[in-house]
This record gives sequence, structure tokens and C-alpha cells, in this order.
Amino acid sequence: MVPYEAGLVLGSLNEVWVQEDLSSIKGHRFRIGGTTHLLLIGVDPWIVMVQGRWSSHSFLGYWRKCEEIFSSLCQLFFSVS
Repeated sequence: MVPYEAGLVLGSLNEVWVQEDLSSIKGHRFRIGGTTHLLLIGVDPWIVMVQGRWSSHSFLGYWRKCEEIFSSLCQLFFSVS
């Protein structure tokens, strides 16, 4: 198994996205997405904090946005004809 190297993975992903006329992204978006996902599926927030190497409680801000995320997803799924 090859160790995960964020720079290599992001570089590869960004190459693909640019070829498809999509904008490139930074690694923080993956941290935000991963944090939100783990909180939404019920992982203990303190485990999320340790695994995400968050040095403060700022990650809980994403948890507070879960209601907004859920509402947006519901609108998307139920508005599809």
C-alpha cells in the first residue's frame, strides 16, 4: 500500500478537473467534507476532532451547518422530476 500524499493526490485530481473545465480546489475542502460526513453519520465529535487533526473546536462550525446541508439535499432530491 502506498502512503497517502495530499499534494500528489490533489495535483492529480486538479489536472483532471482542469481538463474538464472545472475549477481546481485546495485540500481544506476535503477536510471540511470529511468532517461534515463523519458528523452526519453520527461519529463522536471528539473522534472527528482527533482524526481530522483539528487543534481547536472550529470543526464544530461544520456540524452546525448540517441542518442547512440536509435541507439543501432534500430540496435537490424532491425537486427532481
